[in-house]
Order: sequence, then structure tokens, then C-alpha cells
Amino acid sequence: CEGVDTKVVLHFHLRHPIMVGKKAHKDIQVYTEAVDSTVNLDSVRRRSHYDPDEIMEEQQDKKLRKRLNQAFKEFSSKVSKVAARNQQTLEFDVPYKELGFFGTPNKEMVFLQPTTCALLNVTDQPAFVVPTDDIEHIHFERVNPNGRNFDLKIIVKSNMAPNTPISDPLSINMIEQRYLNQIMGWLMDSSITYTQTDKTWNWKAVLSLVKEDERFYLDTDENGAKKPAGWAFLKMQDSDGEEEEEDDGESEFNASSVDEDDDETEESFAEDDESEEEEEDESDQEESGEDWDDLEKRAAEDDREKNKRDAVFEMEGEPRSKRRKG
Repeated sequence: CEGVDTKVVLHFHLRHPIMVGKKAHKDIQVYTEAVDSTVNLDSVRRRSHYDPDEIMEEQQDKKLRKRLNQAFKEFSSKVSKVAARNQQTLEFDVPYKELGFFGTPNKEMVFLQPTTCALLNVTDQPAFVVPTDDIEHIHFERVNPNGRNFDLKIIVKSNMAPNTPISDPLSINMIEQRYLNQIMGWLMDSSITYTQTDKTWNWKAVLSLVKEDERFYLDTDENGAKKPAGWAFLKMQDSDGEEEEEDDGESEFNASSVDEDDDETEESFAEDDESEEEEEDESDQEESGEDWDDLEKRAAEDDREKNKRDAVFEMEGEPRSKRRKG
């Protein structure tokens, strides 16, 4: 019980279930609360960091945690000695809190911690305990450098046993990306194989193919041809996907270059069309200029003819007026 933990837990994960009441259970635990999990907000509302009562309570909580931890440690030591006298092997394991990470093995986000012999969370219910001896392989799904979370699949050895129904691997979802290297380091120290991909798998189909392959752990098939040994085929599938993405990138590049060439040709055609239009406009302007000169000439000729007619009319009309006066 350290930090923000509120209780000391002694958890037993059994190989075979036992009856408790009317139900069979494989996980049995006893615990005691080191501090009250409920807090009276009215009593601490006006407290400060320098409140002597609060400082005293913190000191009492630390002493109580230390005393309970020591009591549970002495109890586990006595039980181990009794088991040894009866020629039984029983060891108590303590989780490594500094290697813990948050994930969702069931419906809620919990803090999971590895130990020497297991990966577990026993402070929340239902308890999640996976012994390392039962782990066949670990696979990381949805691993993306730009992603925020990934999923962890635990393939247990019971899934590989012959004449057993195929079931999905155990899952721990929504693990933050910053825990990836930390988990990989623990797996390497525990000699557990792992692979990673940026996709998800249909695990029932994968496990069905694995169980049918008698040469699964060999690097050659029945005809002697090379093949990935064991779970390495999951990694090979991921690399194939990366090659396909690279090919897609090259094709996109080529397509873009072709589009650029098309754009250049279209621009050249557009420039030619514009030059032709400009020449036509200039020619039209020239033609329109010649027509305007002709119009001016015609207008001047019309004016001259009109003046002549007026002059003729005046010369013919003057004698007539004189004749009327006389």
C-alpha cells in the first residue's frame, strides 16, 4: 500500500477453481483498508496545507500503512515457511509499480502492474490476472507513430492446445502510446515474444490457421520453401502493408507528375489561344479603324452634297421671291 492506494491486498490466483458459496472462483483475495476511502468534504473544506491537524492525520496514515504492510509481509513469510515444511512451493509476488500502465481489460480504465510471475490488477473488480507462464505471445495492435492509443492482445497457451475450442485472445485496450516502450522492455526481460502492427486481426481465423499448421514454429513449409517461423508472420504482414503504402506513394507521385505535365500543356495551349485572340482583336481593331475612316469620308461627302443641294435650292428660290414682290 503506497501513494494513493487505500487498501492492502493479498490476492490468490488459483490454478483450479474452488467453491465459495454456490459459485466457483479462481481469484480469492483478502484486504484491509489502510485509510478511509470516503472523505468528509465539510471537514476539509477550510483546511490549509499548514493545518496542524491535517499534518498529524497524514503522519498517522503513513504509520498505519507501514504497519499493515509489515503485517502482511510477515504473514506471507510464515505461510511460505509452512508450505516449504510440507514440501510445497508457494511464493508471494509484489508488483512493480514503476512499470505499471493504464488500460482497459474489462469495461473500466484501471492501473495494471507487472510482477515477476504475472500481469495483474487486483485493486478493482473484477480482478485481472494473467500469469506469464500462461502467455504464448503478445501482439500490439493499432500502433501508429501519430496515434494516441494502442491495444494489447495476449495469446495464452490454452488457445494453442489441440482439441480445444478457439477463443479470442485477452485484450487490454486504450493504452497510451507513451507506455509502449516500457511494456516492450518488460516483455524482453520476461522472455515473452511480441509483434506489432498498425491494423487489427480476425483472431479466430488466425488462431485456426495456426493450429492447423503442423510446421508453425519451423521456418520452412512442407515443400521446403522458406516461410516466417512462429508468430513472425504477423510482422511480415505489417511490412507488406508498408511496401504497399510505399508503392501507392510512388504511384501518386507519378500521377501527380503526369498531372503537372498535363497542366503545363494546358497552360501552353491557353497561352497560344490568348495570343491568337490578341491578334484577332488587333486585326478587328484595324478593320474597325478602316471602317471608321470610311464612315468619316462618307459623312463628309454627304455633308458636301447636302450643302450643294441647299445652295442650289437657295439660288433657285431667290428669283421666285423677287417675282412675288414685284
